[in-house]
Order: sequence, then C-alpha cells, then structure tokens
Amino acid sequence: MQDDHFSDNPYAAPESSFGDVPPPDDGPEGRLWRKGKLLVMERGAALPDRCVKSNEPCEGRLKRALRWHHPAIFLALIINILIYAILASIMSHRETIHIGLSDEWRRKRRRAITIGWVAALGGLGMFVGGFATEEPLLPILIVVGLVTLVGGMLFGMYASQMVSAKRIDKTHVWVRGVCPEFLATLPPWTGG
Repeated sequence: MQDDHFSDNPYAAPESSFGDVPPPDDGPEGRLWRKGKLLVMERGAALPDRCVKSNEPCEGRLKRALRWHHPAIFLALIINILIYAILASIMSHRETIHIGLSDEWRRKRRRAITIGWVAALGGLGMFVGGFATEEPLLPILIVVGLVTLVGGMLFGMYASQMVSAKRIDKTHVWVRGVCPEFLATLPPWTGG
C-alpha cells in the first residue's frame, strides 16, 4: 500500500481554495487606444482580426518591424551621415507588430511593390543603356534612367508601407496609417 504523501506530484502546481478563476484576458481590449489619427498600443499587444486600412474582417497577418528614434538624432546628419547611421541604429526603439490586411489591401501592396520593381529595373536598364548609345542620347538616358531607378525604389518602399511608427517608448507604440473606421472602434487614449 502506497502512502498518500508519496503519491502526490511534487512538481504539480498548487491548488487554490478559491475555485476556478478564469485566466487573464490576453485580448486587445484594454491594450489598444486611439489618439487623433494614431493607434496607440501597448508593446506586445495583439491587433484584432480586422484590416487596419479598411476595418474589414481579415484572416491573414502581415509582420511589420517598426523602428523609431528621437527626431533630434537627425541633427547628426549635419556632422556626418555615418555618425547619424551609428546613432540611429544604437538609439532606435524597435517593435514587431502583426497587422491584419484585407485581400484588397494585400493586392494594393503587391501592386505597389511590382510597380516599384518594374520602374527600378527599367531605370537601371536606361542608365546602363545610356552608356551604350550614341553620343547625343547619352546624357538624357543616363539622367532619366537614374531618376526612374531612384523614383521606382522610393515608390516601392513608401507605397507598400502599410503602417509606420510615429513614436515608440518602453511601454507603448504610436502607429500611423490606420484607417479612421478602425480607430473609431477603440477607446480614446487617456495616457500622457
């Protein structure tokens, strides 16, 4: 016969005499707010299953790595771009969020990326082709190719960017680019 003392699992969690207590709610309620045109969220909070651009229900998520540093760091550009890059990388706050996007907004994002790539590659082709053509067209193709290359890259980066960080601190993230309908479903921000 086995003693009851030795049959207990010493690694089991202690039992409570208060009965069944529901687990804490890890949902977005209480962790998301609106402040004007900004979404304010606690770091690590999950967004609801709605598109941040149209407020429609959605299933898929897009992972976004947000970065933010204090605007005063831009003053380092006056001294040197390398010093700015070092300061910005060291002093940046980072947060990864998963945003919901509807099928329509996923298509818009893919279209912006495609247009950016086509323009950048076309610009690169014109730039390289400018060196292989006759003398009168050389400067025109090089300049147009360079402008198209840079313009395509910038368009692709900014048009496909669904949200961005307005500010990140130790506890909260302020996000831009969220539609007013999505924000209207959230309580107003009362923090500092």
